[in-house]
Amino acid sequence: DELVLYQSHLEGRVKELCESVAGVGRVTVIVTLAGGFESVYAVEEHDGYEEYVIVGSGANAEALFLTRNTPAIAGIGIVCQGGEQAAVSQELTALVSAAFRVPSNRIHVTAAKK
Repeated sequence: DELVLYQSHLEGRVKELCESVAGVGRVTVIVTLAGGFESVYAVEEHDGYEEYVIVGSGANAEALFLTRNTPAIAGIGIVCQGGEQAAVSQELTALVSAAFRVPSNRIHVTAAKK
């Protein structure tokens, strides 16, 4: 499933980023997504209502596709060696928040068991 692949890709990127930080050892990451992919089509407004822009005619008529938005990240959990240190936890939270545009209150860093 494409959504699972996208989620896995994000988890790998977060993991790689976290592992590159000083004081961080083994890392496990889970990313939770809010919804799925969203297709966006061109629309025109006519007399106060919107309708799709159609290209082609007859059997070949279809709405004009503009783009596809990826699902937003709802939360990120990070378990790592070094996560028990406040400075490491704060650094990872700030880094992941900035890199993935996720509010820091949706990121949690905790220590890995020994």
